[in-house]
Amino acid sequence: MKNTNQRVQKKNNANRLSIMLDKANTSNLRNIQANLIKTTRKNISFSFVINQVVKIGIKQFKKWEAGSH
Repeated sequence: MKNTNQRVQKKNNANRLSIMLDKANTSNLRNIQANLIKTTRKNISFSFVINQVVKIGIKQFKKWEAGSH
């Protein structure tokens, strides 16, 4: 039951979006997902991969943005 409650909490903190991705980006993200699944032996959703890549990208962008002023 605890696991179900954690999923509900995560869904409450999320926004459902429809986006369009380049085929190349989609392919790269799927490859990342496949590698994570192989190395962690867990179910890794495509949404999880996108969120992780975006989180890292935002951090890098903030560093780049701060250095450009």
